[in-house]
Amino acid sequence: MATQEQRVLDILKAAPMLSQQAVADQLGISRNAVAGHISRLMKKGHIEGKGYVFPTGAYWVVIGGANVDCQGAAFSDIQHPDSYPGRVTDTAGGVGRNIAENIARLGLATRLISAVGQDPSGDWLLSHCQGIGIDTQAVFRLSEAPTSRYLSVVDAKGQLQVAIADMAIMDLLDGTRLAETTQLRAQAAGLVLDCNLSVSALSEIFRASSLPPVYVDCVSQAKARRLLPHLERIHTLKLNRAEAHALLGTTHSDSDIVTQLRTRGVTQVLLSLGAEGLYYGDHHGTGAVPPKKVSVVSDNGAGDALLSGFIVAESLGLQGNDRLQWAQACAAITLEYAGANHPELSIEKVSTWLNQ
Repeated sequence: MATQEQRVLDILKAAPMLSQQAVADQLGISRNAVAGHISRLMKKGHIEGKGYVFPTGAYWVVIGGANVDCQGAAFSDIQHPDSYPGRVTDTAGGVGRNIAENIARLGLATRLISAVGQDPSGDWLLSHCQGIGIDTQAVFRLSEAPTSRYLSVVDAKGQLQVAIADMAIMDLLDGTRLAETTQLRAQAAGLVLDCNLSVSALSEIFRASSLPPVYVDCVSQAKARRLLPHLERIHTLKLNRAEAHALLGTTHSDSDIVTQLRTRGVTQVLLSLGAEGLYYGDHHGTGAVPPKKVSVVSDNGAGDALLSGFIVAESLGLQGNDRLQWAQACAAITLEYAGANHPELSIEKVSTWLNQ
């Protein structure tokens, strides 16, 4: 495909209702030139008919946080407030962005909807995502707040000790802005959300009369409660015990958590038990999956990799426990790396890990 044609296609995929003149203005070419490109794209099957309708199921849309992760890793155990020798690194992060990176590395066409500032951190994050193959055309560049930052401290075993999330920009990604991405979302093979999204943003997403399968990561106890009005629209919900207790309002056993969430409309539940493994439930029943042995370097991003692996396993046609083991392998590979995303994550690496 010609470069200019590809640019027209990218713009229309991010904002399908743009006029030909608006596309022309963005590219600095004539409206007649844009019309010619669109005609050729239709003939090639990249656009279907009027209104710039794109072939469905060709890509996944991830909607959520995109951060710069600043992590301090101590060389020893952290026993009390003090200064500890260690290493400080900046990496690309954010639950939604992490998931987008994982599924892109695992071979799914991926579009990210998020918000970053008009600052060097935003430039760097977008460049990093594009280098992996994530389509960032629908990421909003906003001047009202800086790009999100997530500051964390882990001990010598890679266990999180404390973290601070500066994500004020996510409140600006409200329902009004998300409404601009309606057709992009409607044509997706599936949607992946994290609960860094505001109440307004979640309401905009779930108000659609029909939705692709929706996969959700709760992120935290406080943010999990934002899902309460929408549980019956969720295909797969990934959460931990604390987030489940926040959603259900009281303490339950693992099997009761899955049963309660299924009763409220969730199709599939992935209950992450950390070092204890995984508990799962769908219309076939419930069951526990034991943990994999792994040399933990950092637990940052492992939960994101778990959900990513589950999504990709389903897209590969895996069933039953095979999906869960595949998801756990993605999490284990990430645990063995210092960052939130393993740069060598691939289908081949997961297969090798499972067969070792």
